[in-house]
Amino acid sequence: MSKKAELRIIAAVAANGVIGNQGKLPWHSPQDLRHFARTTTGGHLVMGRKTYESIGKPLPGRTIYVVSRNKSFQAAAKPVVCSELDRAIDIAANAADEIVWIAGGAEIFAQAMPDVSRMLITHFDDAFEGDVLFPSFNADDWETSPVHRCDDSPAFEIVEYRRRSLEH
Repeated sequence: MSKKAELRIIAAVAANGVIGNQGKLPWHSPQDLRHFARTTTGGHLVMGRKTYESIGKPLPGRTIYVVSRNKSFQAAAKPVVCSELDRAIDIAANAADEIVWIAGGAEIFAQAMPDVSRMLITHFDDAFEGDVLFPSFNADDWETSPVHRCDDSPAFEIVEYRRRSLEH
């Protein structure tokens, strides 16, 4: 990245690692959606095309960068479209004041993971049926701090992960 914006992941993950099912979230959690909106409003979000399309509406107050290999991809909300993740991150990092959020999906999370310094993950207590999983990572590389617990249905805990070192 040209400018030193911090790269972070924001995700919601079921107890069995599921993050999506047939292009949709496999759970309904207004509390977690509000957390996502509060955390990312005013920010810069990088996501894959499928994640962008699954949201189904513009995300006001945020600059969106969509990674797509489809050169003819267009969206009504006019996100910044890039064919490669590195390019999207570079553009976002030069525009962002402090943080660039990686908002999914699984392939984008996996590609960005080596350069991410923090993750803000909503861990649902329950397992959900799904066809997309959050990428595995070595828990020993991260320090964790609980941020918030919600015991409504579905119950979840938001946990912040801070990388112990970004040396590769």
